[in-house]
Amino acid sequence: MNIRNFLQWLAFTSALSLISPHAMTEERVVRGKVVKVVPITETQTTQQTRTKCNHRKPATNSGLGALLGWDLLHDCDMMSATKVVTGYQVFYQWDDRTYSRTMSQHPGATVRLLLTVD
Repeated sequence: MNIRNFLQWLAFTSALSLISPHAMTEERVVRGKVVKVVPITETQTTQQTRTKCNHRKPATNSGLGALLGWDLLHDCDMMSATKVVTGYQVFYQWDDRTYSRTMSQHPGATVRLLLTVD
């Protein structure tokens, strides 16, 4: 390469770096080893109305108020609570360090990482 070609190449690469400062950036997909997965849960409650309850009818000697109260409240509202997994807190290792991030799905044995090298 002669001096003229070298100067043209230098001018071109300098102009390219001014136009696109990330032109020399390289990206690689790597895998991090998953070391721990903690499910993130939330409790969801649902209400169901039943017409037959398991409440025992008060004894006849309990009084008129107890009998009327039982008769008026024989429809029961049942509340049920269930835990639902909404995501996962994932701990993984990369380059001898441990990182974490929240994911919507269970990652398996590894997580996909995008490594950017300047």
